[in-house]
Amino acid sequence: MSKAWRLYVCGCRGSMPMHGDEYSEFGGATSCYILKKGTYALVLDCGSGFCRAKEILKDCGKIDIWLTHLHYDHLMGILSYGVMPKEAEVHFYGTFDHWFQENTIKEFFREPFWPVVPEIGPCIQVDSPGERRLREDLLVRSYPSPHPNGASILRVEAGDKVLCIMFDYEHTGMPPEGFLEGCSLLAFDGMYTEEEYEAHRGWGHSCYLDGCAYAEKYQIPRLYITHHEPGKTDAE
Repeated sequence: MSKAWRLYVCGCRGSMPMHGDEYSEFGGATSCYILKKGTYALVLDCGSGFCRAKEILKDCGKIDIWLTHLHYDHLMGILSYGVMPKEAEVHFYGTFDHWFQENTIKEFFREPFWPVVPEIGPCIQVDSPGERRLREDLLVRSYPSPHPNGASILRVEAGDKVLCIMFDYEHTGMPPEGFLEGCSLLAFDGMYTEEEYEAHRGWGHSCYLDGCAYAEKYQIPRLYITHHEPGKTDAE
């Protein structure tokens, strides 16, 4: 059993899932990252990629699910609730003010849109900006993100590593002070090219070049461009 943190990318597509040979390398599943150590897992968004997580989560006794926001592409994977072990303790976390309440996740399963309603774990509201220590060696700091209906960017401090999550983030200035300091890996919303972004200002997404600029400015050793525009092929 691993004693180190491991990051799994189960989905990195934006807005909606895609299928086809031209999406086979980077995948067509929407946002879902899993940070795991031993029998514990932190799920970062439950896009359609979550349905692929059964093998990753099979030995987990505790699973925390942190949703950056409630748009369908970051939540639809929770329909595959059964990928988690039945005996696992599951908690949901979010920072969505009046949008995020005890029944928010349960409402997603209601008839006539879905026939099975599982027993959902507690839904815990976190202030934004705010933080939550999930384990002795795991601290999540949350900050508001420029995105329609509200969203969060996350600084995840896991042991001596720092993962910065900037899904559904529109580059409108510099990130919060200290957010990217000491970052080990940055997952950045790179939905648009520079030319495309000009036609999509205000849509809540960024150009991949902004992520490159952040990585260079803060000397971040690893950069993942994520939330790819749904129609973008592997070549693009």
